Amino acid sequence: MERREQKRRVLGRKGTLTDKTKMKRILALLTLFFFCAFAYAQTDLQSHADRAFTEKSYARALELYRRAKAAGAVHEPEKVDYQIAQSLFKTEKWDEAIASANFALKGASWKARFHYLLGQIYVKAPKQAWKLGDRVWRQDEYPAVQGDQKAQQVYLGEEDQKAALENFETAKIEAQKERDLAQRARFVAPIYPLGWDEENDLNFDLAAFLPQVQFEEFLKSLENRGDGKFDDIIDLKQPYARGWSMPKKVLFLYAEIRGLDQSQDRADFARSLLAEGLFLRAYQQRMQGWARKYDEQTKKVVVRPYPFDSSQPVPVWRRLVNELPQSPLAPQALLLIAQEHQNRNELIKAAATFRELIQKYPKSKLVSDARAALSQIEAREISFSLAEPTRPGKQPKFAVSTRNLKTIQFAAYKIKLEDFLTQKSRLSDPETQFTSFTQNFGAIAEARRKFGAPVTTWNYQSDDKGDHQGKNGQVNAPFSALGAYAVIAEARGKRFAQLVLISDLALLKKSDKDGSFVYVADAKSGAPIQNANVVLKEVWNWNPRRVDVAQGQSND
Repeated sequence: MERREQKRRVLGRKGTLTDKTKMKRILALLTLFFFCAFAYAQTDLQSHADRAFTEKSYARALELYRRAKAAGAVHEPEKVDYQIAQSLFKTEKWDEAIASANFALKGASWKARFHYLLGQIYVKAPKQAWKLGDRVWRQDEYPAVQGDQKAQQVYLGEEDQKAALENFETAKIEAQKERDLAQRARFVAPIYPLGWDEENDLNFDLAAFLPQVQFEEFLKSLENRGDGKFDDIIDLKQPYARGWSMPKKVLFLYAEIRGLDQSQDRADFARSLLAEGLFLRAYQQRMQGWARKYDEQTKKVVVRPYPFDSSQPVPVWRRLVNELPQSPLAPQALLLIAQEHQNRNELIKAAATFRELIQKYPKSKLVSDARAALSQIEAREISFSLAEPTRPGKQPKFAVSTRNLKTIQFAAYKIKLEDFLTQKSRLSDPETQFTSFTQNFGAIAEARRKFGAPVTTWNYQSDDKGDHQGKNGQVNAPFSALGAYAVIAEARGKRFAQLVLISDLALLKKSDKDGSFVYVADAKSGAPIQNANVVLKEVWNWNPRRVDVAQGQSND
């Protein structure tokens, strides 16, 4: 009876709900609907923000993240805080980005990525700024300041450099801890350690930044250290430490990149080897200059040891070529190896490496550079000059320089100077000197046609060993009669020529602003020579250049 009575209270006359009860249920349903719709709208707001961030629409992402956070409907708030700071950085809101990242750090459980972001901000942020107390404005225009105090314009280069290094190194230390923690523990809440690829990006950035900011400090530490062994062992089981020497930090980071790389193409592995070789090349160039020092006690130049003094770039680049031959960086590594050999004058090794690049990677854009360098190494060269002044009755002595040539054929042709040097067109040409061979006598290949048969020929054997090195030597020419000679050297298609005079005349010339006085004398006795044909040519290096010519005969 009691249950029926209760039922009557709920049901109307025909067994239906009362209007009042209907209204309550409708209101409850509406409330639930609007609550769900609101929650869905907020969740949808964050998804839109995530999408904008992924699409690199950072200004839009920043707006949406802030709206979602203000509504209190974000999930994974630590991730959202990072995306907000990153969006501020990408939109170059430098001061807000620094403040946002530092604020998020206070409550963050996973700190490495925030420190890494701060390091990037301090590297890229403008260095010209305004400062008032602890407040900084990184902008060109004067900031709006309340009160009587005035902001001062400052340069933050050194300050930002220290802050960047501090945050990069803190990020590295925290990343190692967080990676280890994530591997050993299970978390119910979301975790945000740096992924292996993100940690590798940090390693690349830190390895490139360290030499810029710590090289001078490293050199000072070497000057002040006592005797003892250097800490130059790279052990990846040890965590990164601030107290290591600069080169050990850099080499550790590049080695760790190779250990972290999980990609199928091992792109980071290849990049680390290329970058490590470049670092070692620059490091050795600078340290070799530092290592040589004059010892006041022994009065000799001594070579001081330094960390990693035996580490060289070529084996590092060779490892890249051997282990990752399909890497797009392998041709560049080969080019760097060849250039390093070339810089050390190891030309046989350089030529072999350039050929290896051409053969292994014929489609590489670096092949043209390799061909040009190889052509230069293998180029045949010859030149000669008088080793001492010619004297009447004495055979001329030539200093000969060759490269990639063994046997040189010489020929001497007797000529009349007046038939060539006194031509009006040549005398009036400011670019043609009396000693210019091709301008006065034409192409060397045309010598036989112009000069007739040579008066004498002879051979010269160089000390060439096939190592592409230049060789120097001397040879006596088998002629001594007075006269003018065109002497031509030829070997395997290469030619070189010089004008050689064996004369019993001597010329003394005195010049002043009004002209030149020439005294023609016997080379042995010094007696004046009469009726010698004299030609003088003077060139002024004006624009345009000017030529003046005088001709005459000497008197007593």
